[in-house]
Amino acid sequence: MLSRKLILIPLLALAFACTKDQSKQAGDSTKVTNKKDTAKKIKLPPQKNYKRIVTIGKTITQIVFELGMGNKVVAVDRRTSHDSLPQVGYGRVLRSKLVMKHEPDLVLSDIKGSPEEKMNNILAEGVDYVRYNNPPHIDSTKALIRKIAIRLNKKAAGEKIVQRLDSTLRLIPTMKKKRKDTVKVMYVLARGTNILVAGYKTAGEAIIQLAIAKNAADVLAIEGMRRLTPVMMQQANPDYILMSNKSWDSIGDKMFEMPVLFDSRARRMGRIIHLDEEALLGFGLDAPQTAIELCKKLYQ
Repeated sequence: MLSRKLILIPLLALAFACTKDQSKQAGDSTKVTNKKDTAKKIKLPPQKNYKRIVTIGKTITQIVFELGMGNKVVAVDRRTSHDSLPQVGYGRVLRSKLVMKHEPDLVLSDIKGSPEEKMNNILAEGVDYVRYNNPPHIDSTKALIRKIAIRLNKKAAGEKIVQRLDSTLRLIPTMKKKRKDTVKVMYVLARGTNILVAGYKTAGEAIIQLAIAKNAADVLAIEGMRRLTPVMMQQANPDYILMSNKSWDSIGDKMFEMPVLFDSRARRMGRIIHLDEEALLGFGLDAPQTAIELCKKLYQ
């Protein structure tokens, strides 16, 4: 009897120790108790010296060239103007074979420019392929610059670009110094007789705010792009209507005859501003300059 007890005691101790170890391991996987220890376990991917880059998306291409990596770019998308470089498709017309024809070791693209299926085809060939969200406001532009700079081992150059943007942005308040009021601006997207208005969380709202103006659609409490009605226009009553050149070309002077635009201060005063669509909504490296141009039109 005594010998059985002697055998059971070590077995129970061993079982308790195993349970304790398992509990500790489970706890380590779900709870961080020491940030320094955890940081040591995280392994960042090694920096690569990319030699052949394909860029898809105007802002992506702008950033890569500004980082001093333009000499590594072997092709761009067809919407980006670089006459000396061959072009690949964009979006639905992107062709994996055409991209691979240029033997890239890295493809950088915005989300709209690269369908997932095409990206996966190229990834399967062993090529690094990174997609980035299209920046909807200036802070996301800065974040995109930093991400691409890190990917290309150009972190310091990326920070210099961000600093240049900030320096330009600081000029915007000087455009409004003599004006105490803040004008209300409505961004509209027009395609024929169909007119949409920009609400919260849109690039249209972001460029208006960057120019130190107020989004006239705030009073409507809408998010995204919504179809504009005469009642909505009456409620918002903007001082200015902002649109892209593309929208202006779509309707031109006919917009002054549209019932949806009748009851607004902007329409009565003829205050319609139209600028390049990519400059207004793309939030590339020229976004601060676009905001300055818009601010001048609003306040000077």
